[in-house]
Order: sequence, then structure tokens, then C-alpha cells
Amino acid sequence: MIAQNIRNLIRIINRHFSRESYAFDSSLLADLLETAFLASTITDEGRNVSCSISVFDLDHVITDAPEILRTDQWSILPLADPLPLTPEHLARISQAVRPHAGALAVRPTPEKRWSIWAIIDQEHLIRGFRQHKGNKFYPRAGRFQVEVDSPGCIALYHNSVMLARLQRDSLTKDFQDVFHEGPLAEALDKLAEEHLSRVVRILRRWPVSSHGLDHKSSHKTIGVPESSFEVWFDRAKKRWLAALSGILLEMRQLHHGGALLIIPRATFTHLNVKYKIDYRRMEEALAERCASEMMALGYRHFGLETEDEEQVRLVLPELEEAEHRNADAASAEAGALQFIASLSGVDGLVLAVRGMSIRGFGVEILARQDPKIAFLASDASGSTGEPINPTRWGTRHRSMMRYCVRHKGSIGFVVSQDGDVRAMMGVAEQLLVWPNINLERSAMLPFEIPCEHCSSVGEIVPIRLVDEDEIDGLPNA
Repeated sequence: MIAQNIRNLIRIINRHFSRESYAFDSSLLADLLETAFLASTITDEGRNVSCSISVFDLDHVITDAPEILRTDQWSILPLADPLPLTPEHLARISQAVRPHAGALAVRPTPEKRWSIWAIIDQEHLIRGFRQHKGNKFYPRAGRFQVEVDSPGCIALYHNSVMLARLQRDSLTKDFQDVFHEGPLAEALDKLAEEHLSRVVRILRRWPVSSHGLDHKSSHKTIGVPESSFEVWFDRAKKRWLAALSGILLEMRQLHHGGALLIIPRATFTHLNVKYKIDYRRMEEALAERCASEMMALGYRHFGLETEDEEQVRLVLPELEEAEHRNADAASAEAGALQFIASLSGVDGLVLAVRGMSIRGFGVEILARQDPKIAFLASDASGSTGEPINPTRWGTRHRSMMRYCVRHKGSIGFVVSQDGDVRAMMGVAEQLLVWPNINLERSAMLPFEIPCEHCSSVGEIVPIRLVDEDEIDGLPNA
């Protein structure tokens, strides 16, 4: 089975790069993938192997250098004595180059044997981007990447996009984007709308001077076009979804399994909440972060774009205050995310009401009747799928299915110990289960553009509607 999956991974790689008219030697790829998989199954002094491998070809040393070398741009550090790529060497050197910090650069020798010839730093940027912790990364070194995640698990990446994931004898190459399309996305969108209501309440209470923000021009206010507010509110909804993804990703990285149940109201029928709490810091920090970001963007792009020196003098302290509040809120959000994920460390699920208001953990589901019919969705829409027998799943999955089918409007996420994340929800009279949901950020959002000068990805929010010939005047990332 492993040999067949290795062959499937090779086909995925060559098919992905076929558009670039580039093909890899299949025997070399097989050696590389088998070595990475074998390394994942051994330990070094009792420590599991976890690493990121950037794959170069014999003639390809580095990617095109950017015009401007940014301070946090990755660099390649050649080893004075390259190492043969073996499971043992990979297990040993990976302990020094952890995947959140750097990557191992490998390439074939003229004798068609792989060698570890260099290490690459600044890998944290791509990790942070994928996990919704930052908005910038540089195109990665090498043609593609192989990541060893846990025992028996390797994944293929091209920059930020996961191409496939091999977990022991199971190969996954299709990942469902249930956060942005289908019935689950519609349910989450309603929760994100409530997040926007909290953002608006903060904006309405924001202390402003006579030079405050207003979406309608006034001689006493800074005019902000409606189009900018629309972009900012859409961005706030995306940030809410990113926070939810971040919690589930953090649960997955703990490698002990877990579950998150979101219910529409604080009624705990069929639930035994062992540890009751009322923790609202995540939703409060998210709303504060989005509101303060809107204020800062408004002051920066509209309040300072004037020749009125008096207005600039008044706006600068307002901008500084908004930026300080935004930094504090971002820090609070990061801490809340870690805290919520850590609650999954005890038996039972984490319980949230109407989004991210955490009301308990170690929660036991008391419903005992399995759903009469359940479907494993084959796409995000859930329109097609195969019937499944709930008894094929473990206790954590089955109990979540029992609850979601009986309580409409509830949304369940189950993180298995092997890293798979599944979502489930009752739709009409049936239960839908979405496997292999996509949590990582693998594409640039509309407000992010590549910077042509530095090969980085940064943030830019449209300031106003402009003609194409005005685009060159917009600031770079």
C-alpha cells in the first residue's frame, strides 16, 4: 500500500508541474519520498522526526533573487560537508532544524543520489501565513517541499499550497473548503455576521476628536468611501473564520485529538458540561482588533492625505492610539487562541455558543442514538456523498454525530489523533460529515498582493476606486 501511495504522490507532483513543462525523475522522487516516510517512523534519542525539506534539482540552486533583499528574506546556508539523505541522517539533523524555524535543502548528486547540501532559515513566515498568524511570506526556496509532520505522515507543498498528504496508508489529495462554500459556510457566515455586529458597536463607542472618521464627507470629519468600509467589513469576516481555523489547527498540533462544538444558544440538553466557564476573550479581542484596524486604516490613508498641517497634527495621535489598541487586541487574540485549544487536552469536547463564546470544556455528549442515515460529503456543497455507517467511527466522532443530527444549527469539529479534521452538521433530515477540511491558508486573500520588488506578500487595502492608470500610484506591500 505504501509503495502504491508513493507512486501516486509522484504522479501528483509531475501533474502539478506539467504546466511549467518540468518533470522530475520518478526513481529519484521515489527514493526521496520513501526516505522521508521512513524517517517519520523512527526516533532520534526518543524524539520524533519533524522537518521541512526543500527539494532542488541538480542545476537549480536558488530561486530568482528579489530586486530588494528584505531583512527577513530567507537565506541558504550551504553545509561544508553535505550529508547523504538517509532516514538516520534526516532524523538526526532534523532535531537541529525544526520546521517552524528552518528547512533542509536537498538535491541529487551527479550519481543520482540525494544529499542534504544546505539549510534554510526564516521558515516561520510561511508557517505563520498558513496558520493565519501573519500576512506575509516569501516564495519558498526549491521546486517544492516535503514536510514530515508526525509518525507515518508526510505532506507535499508547493509554496503555501498543500498538494497531498500521506498518513500511514491513507493518501489525501482533495481538501474541502467548507469555510467558504456550501451549507456549513452559510452557517458560519451567520456567526461571522454577529462578529461584525460587535465590531460596529465598538466603532460607535470609539472616542474621536472633531477629526473623527465618517463614511460620509463632512467639514468636521474625515471622509471614507463606502467601498472601503465594504472591503474592511468583508475582511473582518475573513478574520473571524481565520481565528476559528487557527483554533482547530492548534488543536491538531497538540497531537492528542479533540473536538469543538458550536451551538446556537446556551441550552445544554444532551450535554454534561463537566467544567463550566464563561470565556469571551476571543470574540471580544477579535472585535476590538477589527475595529481598531479600521480606525487605523482610515486615519492613515484618509486623515493624513492632506496638505492641512493642523489636521495632520490632530490625526497623528488618533492614529497612534488606534495602532496601540490594535496591537493589544492582536496579542489578546493570539493568547485566547492558545488557551481555547489547550482546553481540548482533557477528555470531552470544548463547547462554544454562537461562535467563540466558550462555555465549558471536558463536555460529554449524552445522546445515545446514532443517526439513522449519515453521508460522507464528497465536496463542500454536500450535494453528493456516500452513505456511511456511524459505527465505523470512534467514540469522539460518533458522539458528535449523535448530537448534531438531533440539534439543528449545531456545528461539530472533530480532530483525530492522526491529524485529520472533520466537520459535521445536520442538513435537512440527514447528517453530513465533511472529511479532510482545509484549515490552512493556501491562497492570497483579495487584500493581499505580491510585492514585485521584494517577492514578498503583504497587506494592502483599497483606499478608493481608481482607474487602471492610477494603480501605479498605490503603495507597495
